[in-house]
Amino acid sequence: MIQKYYWEHVITDSIIENCIEIVDKIFETDNWCKDDPDIPKYQTWTTLFEMDEFYPFAETFMQSCSYYLNIPKISYEKVVAWMYKSDATTTDAVWHNHAKGGCHLSGLFYLKNDEMVGTEFRAVPGILPEKYCWYIFPSFLDHKPQQNKTNNKKYCLAADLTLDF
Repeated sequence: MIQKYYWEHVITDSIIENCIEIVDKIFETDNWCKDDPDIPKYQTWTTLFEMDEFYPFAETFMQSCSYYLNIPKISYEKVVAWMYKSDATTTDAVWHNHAKGGCHLSGLFYLKNDEMVGTEFRAVPGILPEKYCWYIFPSFLDHKPQQNKTNNKKYCLAADLTLDF
């Protein structure tokens, strides 16, 4: 149900570091959804794939979804992406899914995760993160981030795909 797709030949450490810097600047400038009570404490808006620097992630997410569905070209209505950042002070993880927004497939890509803090799922085994890897799963699966118990920052890029049937 959850599949992983490796992209170390496309997404480099320098791309990852650059995107982390961009996200940190977003949080520093207060241009994120901090006042929305339905969104975790440190989460960006869902517009990251609109930024040129995130193009390799957008392309590899779409290709991973194509592999997941076993179709060469996906016809889609919408694709969105955001970053979730956490450390020991982030304790607001709740069970949720992305199907309520009409999404069909969701994905997670751990940009920085020194402590290997993954994602829990109710119905299937959780994710133990690996580098350079998209995890693709049906959007209806209930999940939540595992608690990061250290001061090391975890950066997880999340994306949703709404297919065009």
